[in-house]
Amino acid sequence: MSVLVRSLIIFALSSAHIFAATKSISISELEKNAKNAKKEVESLAQDLTALEKKLGQKNHEFLNVLKLRQELEAKLVTASRMLEKEQSQVQEESQRLNQVLKHLALQQLDQHQNAASMAAGRVLLTQVKKQMGELAQLSIQSKQRQEDLKNISQKLQEFARNERQLSEVMTAMEEQKKSKADAYLEAMGRKGQYEERLSELKLKLRLKKSQNNKVAGIDVRFSSPMDEYLGVEYDKKGITYKFTGRRPVIAAEAGEVVYAGRLSTYGNVVMIDHGNETRTVILGQFIPKLNKGQKVARLDVLGYTENVSTQGKLYFEVRKRDKVVETISLMDDKFLAKNSVTKI
Repeated sequence: MSVLVRSLIIFALSSAHIFAATKSISISELEKNAKNAKKEVESLAQDLTALEKKLGQKNHEFLNVLKLRQELEAKLVTASRMLEKEQSQVQEESQRLNQVLKHLALQQLDQHQNAASMAAGRVLLTQVKKQMGELAQLSIQSKQRQEDLKNISQKLQEFARNERQLSEVMTAMEEQKKSKADAYLEAMGRKGQYEERLSELKLKLRLKKSQNNKVAGIDVRFSSPMDEYLGVEYDKKGITYKFTGRRPVIAAEAGEVVYAGRLSTYGNVVMIDHGNETRTVILGQFIPKLNKGQKVARLDVLGYTENVSTQGKLYFEVRKRDKVVETISLMDDKFLAKNSVTKI
């Protein structure tokens, strides 16, 4: 049993809690589960977006209520100060006018006052009556201000209730959002697990097929054209190696060099014919050290990567009748184990 197959079995056992309901699960079932999980994720994402929008609206309402309440509080403070000033003014003026009236009353009792004094008293009395009328008007204004203060206080109480209600609604929405977010993360986890398992199962079947049958009529298992590198990227076509510094590039299998040189914008290229209409292509940032027609054995050095200061790239692919085949499925166990290849 290959290292890859063993690793896939170990992973399946470690992930058994996800699929505890069944002993085995088919690709179609996994695809269905992944599709359902995707729908759940999308639905929860929509719910979260709607909640975010509603929360934004409620927050806007809350800030407006808060602003209006603060404005009313400032108005209440100003009105309270004015009322206090007016009440003080009414009291002081009332006391002064009462004193003047008492003085005029005493003068009227004096039988020895002359005509000038009596005339002055009448003028003063007229002025006092006028001032008392103004004082009465000021008192009415003061009572109206008291009523305004009462209305402002009632409005403040109403705004305070609105604030509390909005705060309670927003708190409930935040809790709902958190619950939805937790559910979203869980659904994302399930979706990722299903997709991961689906990818692993598909690759396992492809690798098994490549071991039991010839992939595109190819029965060769190719070695890696590089032993030392930073990492690899691969898909259903070729493999891209990432490297730094000067590294040897080696033949993945024995064959004959049918091309060595530059090819358009691809950089330097080496193409090796392995017979049975099978070829490997290596291209990128490297310098070939061989010529067309030269025979090579498996693991022979073909050249060296360019000594680049930044990260360089080297591309490798297998072709059958000039069509690229799934190269990753044709790599040997050493490459697969070294790069922990479990999915595509």
